[in-house]
Amino acid sequence: MTRTRQIIRSLLSLLCLLLIACAAQASEPAFKEVAYGPHPRNLMNVWLADSDAPTPVIIHIHGGGFIQGNMKTRADSDIRKALDNGVSFVSIIYPFAEDTALHDIIRDNIARAVQFVRYKSAEWNIDPERLAAYGESAGAGSSLWLAFHDDIADPNSPDPVLRQSTRVVAAGALAPQATYDFLRWPQALNMSMRELKIMAGALIPLGLQLYHANSEQDLEQPEWQEIRRDLDMMDMIDENDPPVYVLSRYPDGPQLDFLHHPNHAKTIKKICDTHNAPAVLMFDDTPKDQYVNVMDFLLGYLDKPR
Repeated sequence: MTRTRQIIRSLLSLLCLLLIACAAQASEPAFKEVAYGPHPRNLMNVWLADSDAPTPVIIHIHGGGFIQGNMKTRADSDIRKALDNGVSFVSIIYPFAEDTALHDIIRDNIARAVQFVRYKSAEWNIDPERLAAYGESAGAGSSLWLAFHDDIADPNSPDPVLRQSTRVVAAGALAPQATYDFLRWPQALNMSMRELKIMAGALIPLGLQLYHANSEQDLEQPEWQEIRRDLDMMDMIDENDPPVYVLSRYPDGPQLDFLHHPNHAKTIKKICDTHNAPAVLMFDDTPKDQYVNVMDFLLGYLDKPR
């Protein structure tokens, strides 16, 4: 009898381990590595929620400083949560700065991914009016760009994808940058340029690398000023923007991490408040009874047809 109990207990333990392993993995995407544009890294994985009616969709944008990253950075638990709530999920990759300038990465690739999902909405049973985006670091800043930038749809484009809207109904930004106009980072971080250069001497070289510019002086030329304006999320915010979720790991640090400094998130929240634009600011140590998860935030704005 004792041995029988041991066998049963062992089998139950094995079953629990198998269930845990299965739960830890998201289901295979309905469509894998779908090309949304001409670049080799214009690819997306698509998980479709089981529904007779068109479903909302959440698009995940990976981080990596625009120089690395892939679709594996998204959490399987996020995919499962979306699908369990009747929301489809898309994870994208995009070109890196080694061959594509930052402005083009965001405007011509990441924004195009949003347009492509809308273009495929009828085929994929997706509600094109209920689309949200989120990501971490570079993906977080890109999500803020989508939330705050005016629609760049071109109704007269010969490319049917580019006729689609780039707007989202909500966005989530995990450890974001407040602006991709790097010359405004002293304002975003509430530091002098001298302080910022002492703390992060690589900032301007990094900016030049991402912009594909030759010198800091080039950035003051009219054509570069226009590009910097089109990358400046701080200056795009107004009361008509969708709700955004902003997460900083720590409220007061790590101070040496200028790419994910808490003042990036605080600045976005402050500007949103000034312009009556809806925004939620969270920290990892926000009290549990006040903490909101990014997926819960996004799902809350996707639960009803618009």
